[in-house]
Amino acid sequence: MNLPLSRRLLLFILVLKVPFSLVAQKEIRVDSLLLAGSDSGLSDSLRCDAYRRLANYYIDHGVADSTFYCLNRIQKISQEGNYGYGNLLYHYWKGYYHFRKGEHQTAIKEVLKSGEIGRQINRPNQEAQAYSRVSLMYDIQGKTDTARYYMEKALEMSYQLEDVGLIVLNLNTLGNIESRAGNYVAALRHFQAVDSICRTSEKDRAYVQGIALINIAIIYSERMGDDSLALVYSGKARECMMRTNSDESLAAVDHREAIFYQNLQQLERSDTLMSRALQKYREINFPRRIAELSMNYANLQQQLNHPEKAKVLLNEAYDTYVQIGDKAGQANSLAEIGILNQNQYRHPEAISAFREALALQESADVRRDILKKLSESLHSSGQISTAYDSLLSYIALSDTLGSHQLESELRQAEMRYQTSNTQRELTELKLSQTQKDKQNLIVRFIGGILVVILFFTVILLQFRSRQKQKLNMQLWELDELKSRLFAEISHELRTPIALIKGPVDLALAEEDVSPGLRHQLQIINRNTGRLTHLVDSVNDLNRLDAGKIDLHLRKGDLLKHLKVIAASFESMAISKNLHYEIDIDLNAGPYSYDPKHLETIIFNLLSNAFKYTATGLVKLRAEDRDGSVSISVQDTGPGFTEEVRSKIFERYYRHTGEEYAVEGLGIGLALCSKLTELHHGELKVESNPGLGSTFTLTIPTQEKYYESRGLVIEGDYEIQEKTGRISAYKSPTNQLPELSDEPLLLVVEDNVDMRNHLEEIFESKYRIMSAQDGEEALKMAIKYIPDIIISDLMMPGINGIELLEQLRETSITSHIPFILLTANRDERRKVDGLQAGAYDYLVKPFAVEELRSKVENLVLWQHKLKDRFKRQGSLNELPEESSEVDKRFWQELQEVLKVNLSREDFSADDFARAMHLSRMQLHRKLKALTNHSTTSFIKEQRLKKATQLLRSTSLSITEVAFEVGFSSPNYFFTTFKEQFGVTPSEYRHGKPDKVQP
Repeated sequence: MNLPLSRRLLLFILVLKVPFSLVAQKEIRVDSLLLAGSDSGLSDSLRCDAYRRLANYYIDHGVADSTFYCLNRIQKISQEGNYGYGNLLYHYWKGYYHFRKGEHQTAIKEVLKSGEIGRQINRPNQEAQAYSRVSLMYDIQGKTDTARYYMEKALEMSYQLEDVGLIVLNLNTLGNIESRAGNYVAALRHFQAVDSICRTSEKDRAYVQGIALINIAIIYSERMGDDSLALVYSGKARECMMRTNSDESLAAVDHREAIFYQNLQQLERSDTLMSRALQKYREINFPRRIAELSMNYANLQQQLNHPEKAKVLLNEAYDTYVQIGDKAGQANSLAEIGILNQNQYRHPEAISAFREALALQESADVRRDILKKLSESLHSSGQISTAYDSLLSYIALSDTLGSHQLESELRQAEMRYQTSNTQRELTELKLSQTQKDKQNLIVRFIGGILVVILFFTVILLQFRSRQKQKLNMQLWELDELKSRLFAEISHELRTPIALIKGPVDLALAEEDVSPGLRHQLQIINRNTGRLTHLVDSVNDLNRLDAGKIDLHLRKGDLLKHLKVIAASFESMAISKNLHYEIDIDLNAGPYSYDPKHLETIIFNLLSNAFKYTATGLVKLRAEDRDGSVSISVQDTGPGFTEEVRSKIFERYYRHTGEEYAVEGLGIGLALCSKLTELHHGELKVESNPGLGSTFTLTIPTQEKYYESRGLVIEGDYEIQEKTGRISAYKSPTNQLPELSDEPLLLVVEDNVDMRNHLEEIFESKYRIMSAQDGEEALKMAIKYIPDIIISDLMMPGINGIELLEQLRETSITSHIPFILLTANRDERRKVDGLQAGAYDYLVKPFAVEELRSKVENLVLWQHKLKDRFKRQGSLNELPEESSEVDKRFWQELQEVLKVNLSREDFSADDFARAMHLSRMQLHRKLKALTNHSTTSFIKEQRLKKATQLLRSTSLSITEVAFEVGFSSPNYFFTTFKEQFGVTPSEYRHGKPDKVQP
């Protein structure tokens, strides 16, 4: 079940629904209203209104007999006094009563009757309100299109009436409809419009504004997963509800915020809010809200591992729904009781609860979910046959829901068409003969113009068509040229690849090869294999286009074959820390298929899934489907836009987004698509940005299918175990190496072999850390502050230039020298990198010695800067070439020292806290800029300040020592002489020394 039933109930009734009446419920004095209603001296309107308010009170508190008494009194008063508005109130509130009981069809009939009366007695606002309420009832039943139709009518009338109160209520309900339909952007737009109108309205509409703000909060929570932002909006809603002075409204905000905190795993805070909201509902004796909240509170108690408390709350919810006669509520609470029993393996009790819920539930989509749960419990209790029947009912209901949706769309299209025709006919009948003559004249004039325009349009379209055909021919020729060029290049590459691979294989076969050399040879061998695979893929595409590749169908154990393919990716899943799920629901076969082509397709799809997924899930699923097999590969990678999805299977297509900045030629998916067509199958992709992708392959696997098309099954296929096909994945080195005097080098590269190669180049002289993408590198650079960074340019997520820019804007990393590596020879990219602050920009393949020399020069340059600072030793300035960020950092450092340098207990830890850094971060930053540790830097700055005081003031040496933070004059005397070669007294009287001015 996608969403707990108790949570659904909240979405339908508590928050997404504006109250049925146009005003918030307020406490009323029942006795006084009864007196008013029975006083025959009052006007019909006052008496009807009194009984209407009483009916509202009794409906909300589940008192059926008193409700009907009040409604019958309204009807009788209206009939005796021929009071049309009273008759309208009778049908409207009778509909509200049935709505509250979950009897939606009867409720719709009564409310539409009230709207018809409103039209007859010229009360268009009441007619609009009726359409609005009917829309709400259809929405709760899940009939989104019908709900939207009535709401658009209501909204159009409210705009015509310029009734701001009705407009904001209808916009709120329309937002609810769009939210339920999954159109969250449209829903958010409607709720924001309500908020905007309420803020600028002369009249305080705090209640409706509060509901809109809560709805916005729900979208941020349920759709975007941002419960922190949702709490910001619920806080604004709380401010609005406080102005209404309504305990019910504040309890509703508590209720919703409790769920936000529950999502944030702040369960104690959620528990407190739900308890407070439930107490408020009990104080105002509001049974419906008590029932709704009890269901949500039960869900929280289950999460807190308090199943018995959850059971008590669910039983209370059920009893309350029985009390107020709400069948839908009874069904939902029974379903939740069933789920609770199912989770505790009490399947007989769960089955009983699910069956009772089915008997009461009218909503088709909820019935479908209950049927699924019922089948699970029946199966778990050993009632296999009955479980199967329930599952069939679930499937049939799912199909029916889809069919009903289509029928609904057709009916509404027909309704709109008929309405449009009727309006047009009425308009034509009202036109006078003179107007018709004028129109005919205008029509003839416009017709002449249109003929001329049409003539030139046809000429223009023909010209454009010829141009388009010519352009298409040029594009086709260009594509053919590109394909031939790739084919020729791939053919020419085979000889040098063979000449590389052959000697490498011979060398690897030797037993006396050193481990280091063997590792290098294995890298060469692995990457020549990749080149060979690319060459073969290009050739296969061209051979497919030429019709030179055929199906070689064999009978085989597809279940075993898929398991072998899937198993070859397990080591990569482990090393990348991905959850790899394999769900193959096939029988032993045999299946008829081309083993080689199918393996190529699945291998490409899985390779892409692992390549683009940094964290989360990769799932391979296979199942039988009416003579075919459906195989899907799902991932939680970056996902695709609609534009990318439309081109994803085109040859040589590469998405330009940085999140896809990995190696490849854009031929893998094109090859998969071609091989799928050859196999009489279908390959589809479902994807959304940020939500991952699912590729689904469907191919026929029955022998009779292929034989009916003249294809021959060539024999049986024996599955062979494959090992070592997927190269080992070495995780990046993201832990700080042991402390030493060697410079710390951070390598950022998403290609495993290239990252390992760079580490091996520098590991003899440097401490090495590595990251596989820019996001990981940014965190490591801020935490450990390396001496030098070498980064690839094109990486998924944060690319090299973006990483560089973010480091330059951060004070503790702004000084780090940065070298960019890339396979892109575009000069514009090089200029961008250098302008962003890169020390150098090297194009792959690069000379190892060149890279080593550049890094060594950087290290020497850093040492010179440090020595220069040490010689000049000034606290007040950095070298002129320092960045603005470094200068701001230095200014902040000066301010901290100015305040704290005289404190004798001012330590390195105090210094780091004052700079809002860790001790290690401050140490690495100062070491990079000054070649001093934090403690050494503090001591040196104290001595520098002492030299200034000795020359510029008349303070005694003891006073100077205390002024610069030395607790002991003797220690100050000794330290000063060790640093400068003279005593403080000698320095004051001008004796030559080694102090730099």
